[in-house]
Amino acid sequence: MELIVIIFTGLGIWWIKSRFFDRPSSTNNRQSHDPSSKTFRPNQRYRRGSSFASGVKFQPSPISANNNDRTIIECLSCSTKLRIPSEKTGTIKCPKCSTRIKITSQTSVSGSTQNLEGILDAFSGVQIDVSKSTYACACGVFYQADSWELLKAENASNCVACGNSNITLYSGQESAVNRTRARNHDPNAITLNNYKQFVNQVVTFEGKVVAIRTSRRGSDYAVMFENKSWVSGFKLVFFRGAVRKVGGARYINSLSGKRLRVRGLLIKHQTFGYEIIVNDRAMVQVL
Repeated sequence: MELIVIIFTGLGIWWIKSRFFDRPSSTNNRQSHDPSSKTFRPNQRYRRGSSFASGVKFQPSPISANNNDRTIIECLSCSTKLRIPSEKTGTIKCPKCSTRIKITSQTSVSGSTQNLEGILDAFSGVQIDVSKSTYACACGVFYQADSWELLKAENASNCVACGNSNITLYSGQESAVNRTRARNHDPNAITLNNYKQFVNQVVTFEGKVVAIRTSRRGSDYAVMFENKSWVSGFKLVFFRGAVRKVGGARYINSLSGKRLRVRGLLIKHQTFGYEIIVNDRAMVQVL
C-alpha cells in the first residue's frame, strides 16, 4: 500500500513540475531574425504590396550605390527635362512630344564617370562640363546644351568639325572607345581677305572693331570689322539671348575701337550677310 502511495505521489510531482516549472520560455522558443539567414518565418502576417503573406522568405538585398545615379537630359524638340539612369542606352521617347531620343552611353568595367578633362566645346572652346547636358558627335567632338541649341538654329544641326548631323546626347559614362575618340576641334584662323571660304565652320578671327550697330528691334548687336552697313560688312553678332549672357549692352559697346580675337561660327545669312555668331563671353578676347 505504501508503495502505491509513493508511486502516485511521484507521478503527481512530475506532472506539476512539467506543467508549471519546466515549460520552455516563449522567448527562447521564438526563432531569432538573423539578417544572414536565407529564410525568416515570423509569427505575424506581414503586408507585402496590397496582399498579406506569412512565412515569406526574406533575401538580403543590399542597395546598389548606383540606384540613385541619374542624368538630366533635354528633349531635342520640346526642351522637356527628363531624368534617366546614367547607364541608360538606346532610344527613349519624350512623354510630352513623343520625339525619340538616341542616347549614346558606354559603361566601363569600373562604371566610373568619364572625365573629359582637356576636352573643349567644339563651338565655344569652353571646357566641357559633364555634369551639364552634353552632346557628342560621331567624329569625336563634344558640345554643351547651349552650343547644340545654336547649331540647331543656325547650322541645320550640323557639327562644326565634320559638317555632318551625327550629334546625339551623351550620358557621361566612360568607355575605352569614347575616351579614344574624344578630341578637340582646332578652328581655322581667318582674315578679312579669306573669310568667305569658311562658311558654316567655327573659325578664329582677329580684327579691329570699327563700329557697333544695334538692330531695329533694339535687342541684337553687330560688332563691325568693316566700315559698312550691317548687311554688307563682316561682323560679330550677339543675338538677344547672348547679349544678357555676355554682360549686356554695356559690355558690347565697350568693344568699340578695340582689337579682338574671336572664336565663333561663321555663317552667310540670306539677309544679313557674313557674320560670326558667339554665345559665350569666353569666345571673345580683347587683345
